[in-house]
Amino acid sequence: MGWWDAGVWRETLVILTELLEEPISGPNRVARWLAPASPQVALGVLLRSKNSTLANVEVTTRTALIAGARSLTNERNPYGRASAYRILGIFDADARRGVGLRADGLPDIFWCEVPAGEFVVGPYYAYDNPRQIVTLPKFLIAKYPITYKQFQSFIDAPDGYMNRVWWDGFHADGLVQQQGGPGKQSFKFWNHPRENVSWYDAVVFCRWLSVKLRQGVRLPTEDEWYAACGIYEREYPYLSGFDPTETDDLNINQTCAVGIFPNSVSLYGLMDTNKNVSEWTLTESDNSNINDFSNNSARALSRGSWYERDIQTRFRFADFVNPTVRSNMFGFRVTMDVQPSI
Repeated sequence: MGWWDAGVWRETLVILTELLEEPISGPNRVARWLAPASPQVALGVLLRSKNSTLANVEVTTRTALIAGARSLTNERNPYGRASAYRILGIFDADARRGVGLRADGLPDIFWCEVPAGEFVVGPYYAYDNPRQIVTLPKFLIAKYPITYKQFQSFIDAPDGYMNRVWWDGFHADGLVQQQGGPGKQSFKFWNHPRENVSWYDAVVFCRWLSVKLRQGVRLPTEDEWYAACGIYEREYPYLSGFDPTETDDLNINQTCAVGIFPNSVSLYGLMDTNKNVSEWTLTESDNSNINDFSNNSARALSRGSWYERDIQTRFRFADFVNPTVRSNMFGFRVTMDVQPSI
């Protein structure tokens, strides 16, 4: 048992908060006392108490919980690290670049540059040709999958998700999805990946952000996604061999805050390429017509979500999925072309 799990002491702590005379302030006092050592336990005990909700967490308690979580974000144990970042996600207090919003309210994308060149993207299966080489121009790709906070800014924008213009040219299946509204986030932490997004949802987000940034934002192709991972030469996506403190085999059993597994960073700076959510790409099942949005062909979805076991990176794992499908295992990251110098 670590600091993130109260274990047998949880009920004792709940009883303590109920014995205090003040119905709201009492539980807040206990939470502030626990926050430096165990912010997740502190918040859990607080919310288990009568009349306590996130809405009436006192300002001083909120400050203590956030401070406690920030002090524990370097915890080596991944359960503890994920716990600390969940507290920051609950209170929208994760200030890392590329996780939240810019000052103007638009998604803050942390761009990583992938240079032009030839890339080994790996075979689909062990018995395939072991070297598949693609040539790509230079491009930018997001360091992290799009977060819950970032996608919500699109949903909440007056000209956002429900604006029919972003859906022009889609197959009828996509238009039906738009009329039904966006999918619901399963893991409601602002710094976690946005999941339960279909391919259509991801594309319209890119269209909206392209207009807002005045740049050509889009989904990556499957080849770009694997090239950006830059990890073909490693059996697993870790800097120095298999690392049990970095793997989803730990059974955290949900998404985590983006970017909290630092030893699995790709050669070009990408995080979460082998965990958290599987990611939509532009590529159709026949690997062509990546700019044709009028059909409902299956699209390539990279594997490696929180639900799956660790994926060996020397092989290219992708499923081809109907573009209307939403799942709490599915998310996306964005790409941008680099204009050549004149």
